Amino acid sequence: MRRVSRLVLVGAGHGHLSVLRALSEITLSPATEVVLINPDLYQTYSGMLPGWMMGYYTLEQCQIRLEPWIKRAKLYFIQDQVIGLDANHQILKLKNHSDLDYDWLSINTGSQTQLGSWANDSVIPIRPLNDFIHAWQAIREKQPPVLTIIGGGAAGIELAFAAREALPETRICLVASHLLTGHSEGVINKTKSLLEQLNIQWYQSKVERLVGNRVELENQTQWNSDATIAATGAKAPDWLQNTGLALAPDGFIQVNAYQQSVSHPTVWAVGDISSRPDTQRSGVHAVKGGEVLAHNLVQLLTRYPARFQPYRPRKRSLYLLACGQHKAILSWGRFCLQGHWVWRWKNKIDTGFMRTWL
Repeated sequence: MRRVSRLVLVGAGHGHLSVLRALSEITLSPATEVVLINPDLYQTYSGMLPGWMMGYYTLEQCQIRLEPWIKRAKLYFIQDQVIGLDANHQILKLKNHSDLDYDWLSINTGSQTQLGSWANDSVIPIRPLNDFIHAWQAIREKQPPVLTIIGGGAAGIELAFAAREALPETRICLVASHLLTGHSEGVINKTKSLLEQLNIQWYQSKVERLVGNRVELENQTQWNSDATIAATGAKAPDWLQNTGLALAPDGFIQVNAYQQSVSHPTVWAVGDISSRPDTQRSGVHAVKGGEVLAHNLVQLLTRYPARFQPYRPRKRSLYLLACGQHKAILSWGRFCLQGHWVWRWKNKIDTGFMRTWL
């Protein structure tokens, strides 16, 4: 019978990286163990993905090696993925290992891509990220005549700009009824202008259906696409549905200000997998929320009573959108700028972040 207290970390997303760092700086009681479950021994930093697509970075420059941090934090590592959870009995179901019980659980696995009823097997979702990376390598090698990107959020826009730079002879088609919802009119107008300048064809409509490689829109426009990428928003993993956890209407884990499940105090979540009414899904919140989560989990393991801190998201988030040609667009509230210096700033932030994980 297990006599130690066990914290299980599911996923090595940006939020859990802060937890690994915090655990590497303390000494836990022998009566406490921490287990990390993740499919890979690295974490890809999504902020540098457009730069990698354009050839500005190698893949290795965009990936954080987990093994050194696992050793520093003295964790147990299971290379696997979770496919089920019984939160009432505190048991995890793994794909390739036996069930695992826990005393505390923290989840930072990210999200999947929300695909509509129009999708078929030929669609390439932007998430899971590692699957997309393999798909993009094949696309870049083939240099397809026509590439279609579905989705007009920040991810879809950056994908379109990155594709234009990486595939100069390819016809790039962007399908989105709206561009950059939630951003200022200035950012949207700059984006529209740049799409036109770079000969990226924006179709202001929705996808009706995909028939083989043919894209058919609601406005009756259609064309044959050699590759089709979906950046159509976030979807919660299916295994969350039968966990017993309180979920938001969109299926993600409802958490409080401490990033703690509102229904099960032994469960925590951060990043895209979590849902708070005052927080939108953003890499900024995954990183900043992860820093608070790290403090709270360390308190949980080392102090009684624990003194938790709330995560208070800023009202505005800074977005630096890569747009090719070593340029980027700055979006902060109603403030908007574009140029080479914005890219240099973004590059400095991203590479600086990566250096902290060497």
